[in-house]
Amino acid sequence: MRQYRYSVEDAKRLLKQMVILVDSREKRNGHISDYFEEAAKEGKF
Repeated sequence: MRQYRYSVEDAKRLLKQMVILVDSREKRNGHISDYFEEAAKEGKF
């Protein structure tokens, strides 16, 4: 697997453009949205 190293500004720019697709057939996906909501509250994103 390739590993990329981004500057803080590049990472922020990429995260602002990121789109997360959720499959409606997935039965348990709350843990994913919970993680991103908590991270947003803490200012990680």
